[in-house]
Amino acid sequence: LDGLPELSVAPFISDEQSCFYIFVSELAAHTGNLRKNPNVSVLFVSPENESANLFARERAVFKCTASELDRNTPDCATKIANLTEKFGETVKLLNSLPDFHLFRLTPLSAKYILGFGQAFQVDLKYSEFTQISRANG
Repeated sequence: LDGLPELSVAPFISDEQSCFYIFVSELAAHTGNLRKNPNVSVLFVSPENESANLFARERAVFKCTASELDRNTPDCATKIANLTEKFGETVKLLNSLPDFHLFRLTPLSAKYILGFGQAFQVDLKYSEFTQISRANG
C-alpha cells in the first residue's frame, strides 16, 4: 500500500563515519520509498542457528536518514569501488544499469539488544551504552 514502509534485505558497506551504503534498483519498492521518505530503520540480527533462544536474539537497530549519492561524484565512485571490492563483479554489472542508485544511510540513533532485559540505547557520538529499563524506556 502506498505510504507504508517497505522491508528489504540489501548488501551494504560502512565507512569511518558509521554510515551504511546500499546499492539498490529503482524497480524495487523500497528504493521509491527511500526517495519519498528518507526515514529508515536498519536491523542487524544474529543468525537463527547461532541463537540459543529465538525470542532473545542479539540485534542492533539503527534509525537513519537516507540520501542518494549523485553517480557523477568522486564519493559515489569511491563507494562503488568499495562495494565491488567487498561483493565482487556483480557490482560492476549493476553499476552499468541505469536503474541502480547508491544511498547513504546516516544513523541518528541506535539500540543494541543482547537478550531479555539486556537492551541498551547507544550514544553514537561517544560510543556509550545506557541500559534501557521500564523507567527510561
